[in-house]
Amino acid sequence: MKNNGKPNFGTACGAARLLGSFQKFARTVVRTSGHPMAFGVAIGIIVIWALTGSLFRYSNAWLLVINTVASIITF
Repeated sequence: MKNNGKPNFGTACGAARLLGSFQKFARTVVRTSGHPMAFGVAIGIIVIWALTGSLFRYSNAWLLVINTVASIITF
């Protein structure tokens, strides 16, 4: 078989399959996170967190919860 001087990464090391899998994963994440329902869930979490502030007397632990969740989602 001729390869016309082009490396065939698909059969050489499985890179094409890995890249295809990553692209599929990335598309799924983008579609899910960009969905209006995801925005609604995020707003709901923030509202629930804000409403529970007085219950926990606006403590450092209460602030830590939203900071941790936001950091996890960001990364």
